[in-house]
Amino acid sequence: MTDSLWPEDAPADEPQNQPLDDPIAELLADLWTMPQVRKAVFPSTEEETELPSTDEATEPLDTDATVSDREVAPLANESDSIRGDVSGTEREENEPSTTRRSLIPRSSRKRFIVAAAVLAAVAGVLVWFGTRVILDSSDGRVVSAESDRTKSGFEAIVEKTPTALVLMTSEDGQLDSATLLALTAEGAGGIMAIPVQTNVYVAPSPGVVVPITLKALFASSGSDVARASLGELLNLNFTDTVIVKASELQALVAPVAPLAISNPSAVSARGAELFAKGSIEVAADDIWSYLSTRSENGSELDRALRQQSFWKAWLAAISTSGTDVSIPVPTSNGIGKFLAALSRDQLTVDTLPVTDLPGTDEEPVQYRLAPGLTGASVIAPIVPFPDGSPGRRPRLKVLDGTGELLNAQGPATLLAAGGGQVDIIGNATAFGADITEITYFDPAQLDAANRMRAVLGVGEVVESKQTNSALDITVTIGADYQTSSPTTSTGGPGA
Repeated sequence: MTDSLWPEDAPADEPQNQPLDDPIAELLADLWTMPQVRKAVFPSTEEETELPSTDEATEPLDTDATVSDREVAPLANESDSIRGDVSGTEREENEPSTTRRSLIPRSSRKRFIVAAAVLAAVAGVLVWFGTRVILDSSDGRVVSAESDRTKSGFEAIVEKTPTALVLMTSEDGQLDSATLLALTAEGAGGIMAIPVQTNVYVAPSPGVVVPITLKALFASSGSDVARASLGELLNLNFTDTVIVKASELQALVAPVAPLAISNPSAVSARGAELFAKGSIEVAADDIWSYLSTRSENGSELDRALRQQSFWKAWLAAISTSGTDVSIPVPTSNGIGKFLAALSRDQLTVDTLPVTDLPGTDEEPVQYRLAPGLTGASVIAPIVPFPDGSPGRRPRLKVLDGTGELLNAQGPATLLAAGGGQVDIIGNATAFGADITEITYFDPAQLDAANRMRAVLGVGEVVESKQTNSALDITVTIGADYQTSSPTTSTGGPGA
């Protein structure tokens, strides 16, 4: 949902981005060979192009077990990952005959070897957050006849991590900053500053993908298209999108201003220092200048660090003053809900990891997602269980086949970081599995199954002849995962 605080997108001019030698564009070209399309406009030519649609409704898991709402989870006891009440949903039927395909194609191995290494490096953190999300839940929705999570046959829906995309604009509608907010777990949240000169991607025609900066796409095609393309890059469907104009930001901050900010670098313009480096106080009517000024000899990444400092200072002030008096908008939904929750949370604050591309006098420096990283992997530390960009993440059921993996929470978190959408976790119908099985139900999902196998580093890929599965892949974790993964049998860091 887009919570627009201003009436319409204002046009802006920015030079057209040219196609680059870009591995992300190449990957998206493969994924978008038969896209459903959305109109986009390149700013310099006003020529209409097409984008993959993000408005498609995802298929429910089943009639009784659908996570039907996309609102942010309530602040107390409900920013958890599995929902509600015991339901009488029937278990899927035993699978018919299967075909085993244990070899990963060479192209898939090459594509995912770097991503797998990145996941291995952060596996402990991801599993810790994922386990907190699931174990802290007080209202998980069970979708099996077995309601005891320690018993074989237990299954429960994983509620997706609530997220908000905050787009700040000047009074004339120019995009100035983008920030991802996430309610990671009970008592934990995340903030990621996203430089607006970061390249997102549009598809002028099937199989042809070109980069354009988030700022330029917002100016030419509006907030919905910009949000959709950023969601494609991060492989994330944002729970909320909030657009805040400069004057509205001033009004939001005013109750706790001036903000005590630890400024990472001096901000100067036209030879004059506007904000000194170090501990400073910034009044509400100076906040926009602090955030938006492009300092002499500075970069968009320097501004991103300032935005980090601003969010930390703002949330700390809200925490000190209390949400009742410091947030001038409702805290039951929208940005108010995120501000209230994050002000009480342990925060992870970062900038989207990017690499810079050469700029010119006519075009400012642009950025691209850093080499070896994927959108799924970079958001994983703060969004452990994402609602994926439509059609981009295979829908997974992840089951513990050993009886020792706490409903497969650790593997589920790693699979989400590797690009899967974990919809159900639980236990296999029987314990004692020696070999992890990655079972797919549609031949079109073979590549996705191989990717999930590459993330885990173990297991056999199996084709099922079952045709009525509501999910794309079922992963049953075996003892081979325990012995070879970067996590222990209980899902924590270790070997």
